[in-house]
Amino acid sequence: MDGTKSEELYSRWAGLCSVLGVLEKKARNKINEIFDRLVAAYCEPHRKYHTLEHILHCLRVFDGARDLTENQNAVEMAIWFHDFVYNTSEERAKFNEALSSAKAYSAARELGLSHIFGKEILCLILATKFHEPIKVCKPMDIKVLIDVDLSSLGKAWSEFQKDSRAVREEYGHVPEAVFREKRAEILQGFLSRPRIYFTDYFYEKYEKVAQENLKRAVEELKAGA
Repeated sequence: MDGTKSEELYSRWAGLCSVLGVLEKKARNKINEIFDRLVAAYCEPHRKYHTLEHILHCLRVFDGARDLTENQNAVEMAIWFHDFVYNTSEERAKFNEALSSAKAYSAARELGLSHIFGKEILCLILATKFHEPIKVCKPMDIKVLIDVDLSSLGKAWSEFQKDSRAVREEYGHVPEAVFREKRAEILQGFLSRPRIYFTDYFYEKYEKVAQENLKRAVEELKAGA
């Protein structure tokens, strides 16, 4: 990631903390410390798709949808932390969302934010495990967060392919045939929904291209292309 994008990320993080009222000088070191933790997590060497680039993409996409949410600050912080813990081994991957949500809650409390706010973030991140809304979250907030996370499915085909190759690299330890079968199953799961995106905003913006990308990707995975 180039310096300009790094500067944008820090500016966005500091701006969010400012909006949340984390302004005191004594908190400045904590703001920087947590930002450094985020950078370290998303720059882990095994990450190729779930990186700072993905977070920046999600934040930029969220800019156009933040007015749809009830607590846009909670959704924004959930974006920052939703892939904080990202293990790809079968035995550990199932805990990614739970561990990421716990890290988000702890960071919120370190910044002096309320228990209620921390629990909101925790709830939002947990819901990204299956990319399905859960009743205990604010309905529109979780729908927007999920749609933001899935917005990359609606990129141009060349970008979709680039992301797909990056995901494959993250699972380099998985045999090719097994990866293709599992990946096709996951992508087909999105196609089997009545619609991929839960909000009208994302549906109108990304649904058509996402459907085309997923159908093409599943065909290629099944064909072994």
